[in-house]
Amino acid sequence: MTDRHPYPLIGSLALLVALAACSDELASPVLLDPVSAETVTAAKKVKMVPHKGEIFFYPTAVEPTDDPLVVRISYEGEGIASHFGSFTETGAYSLHSDGVGTPLFISDVVATRYTANGDMVFLTNVTGVISLTGDPEHPLILEGDFNYGGGTGRFEGVSGSLHWLAIGNPDGSALSNFEGTISTVGSGK
Repeated sequence: MTDRHPYPLIGSLALLVALAACSDELASPVLLDPVSAETVTAAKKVKMVPHKGEIFFYPTAVEPTDDPLVVRISYEGEGIASHFGSFTETGAYSLHSDGVGTPLFISDVVATRYTANGDMVFLTNVTGVISLTGDPEHPLILEGDFNYGGGTGRFEGVSGSLHWLAIGNPDGSALSNFEGTISTVGSGK
């Protein structure tokens, strides 16, 4: 007889026992409940791509609020952007000023973009601060950030994070450029 060592046999048996105990886990390496599985699947599909454009917007109404330093401004705009083509926008925001009437910042923005094919994209978390330029032709610079928070049609579930910079005119209109990222069309579904 040979002097075979018993350890390879014991090691093989231990491996078989371990594999048998894990057989269910081997068939399905990750067991997720349906909601978690859908979230993981959605997260894998979302791809962020560059997105930029510009919009010319102008006030359509100015209304007082309970605070004498704040007015509510409704506006409309027209622009062009990657992934949207030509688009229009409607919205409203609160304009905050100091005691002498100098505009300081905007808040409470509600805005919707209507893309070239008629789908809607909703702007959320819009911030904006205002700086005075001293130039009578372009007295204000507005700057801030916003997100895309869903939409309709091919933009259902869209997301994005963007930065905007606008040059204001004396009549309250402004030309705004924006740049950031947007989720690819349909990736939020």
